[in-house]
Amino acid sequence: MVMRLPRFWEGVTVQLFEETLEIWRELYILDDVFYRKIISELDFPYIDPKKSYCYLLRFLELWGMRRSAVKVDPRKLSEKITNLRPLLTNLNRNFIEVDLQTVEDEVIEVFDEVSEVDNIGSTSSSKILHPLVPNFFIMWDKEIAREFNIQTNSSGYVNFLKICKSI
Repeated sequence: MVMRLPRFWEGVTVQLFEETLEIWRELYILDDVFYRKIISELDFPYIDPKKSYCYLLRFLELWGMRRSAVKVDPRKLSEKITNLRPLLTNLNRNFIEVDLQTVEDEVIEVFDEVSEVDNIGSTSSSKILHPLVPNFFIMWDKEIAREFNIQTNSSGYVNFLKICKSI
């Protein structure tokens, strides 16, 4: 598979990226505070329905997914996360250091399992998995998948992670 950067990356320098990131931090300071609060409050091994609703679903709302987020049953999401605990614990690694080939099947299984919860699609799955294991899972959406010319399913997500790793 040849990794091709999307057009919007052409001409982007590290300096330009850092300047843009600094502007983003200033404009979206409250989003950043909320993001950090979610990461610190989620006690991954012991996610309960109240926290899954209070934090994960609110996180989806923050990312503009309110209509689908309010339809997710927090008990089902919590149960799914609890059942996936062993796989998620194994994936709780530093993304930069992990060999994606060795965990590809686990990533696909976790992604597919979360996507099976009613009203959760591929975009929501990545946004749920990220706060649970922020050092490994990277958020994405349909526009990102389209720019990288990959499918919006678990296999496409793994391809997205491989592209991110190569970048």
